[in-house]
Amino acid sequence: MNDLTNEPKNWPDLAIGLFERLTGGGAEICLTSAILKSRFLALQEETRSMLFGESTEY
Repeated sequence: MNDLTNEPKNWPDLAIGLFERLTGGGAEICLTSAILKSRFLALQEETRSMLFGESTEY
């Protein structure tokens, strides 16, 4: 019988576990604030376009 006590119980735990297995553990994900801001603004624009069918691109 399998011992499921160490199995992930939610998506964040699953993602962290997968990342640890793929990288061998101890790796870090580093994103600059410029990258995060750029992606946030792009997602904001995509959401606005989906909701209102308009674009604010200039």
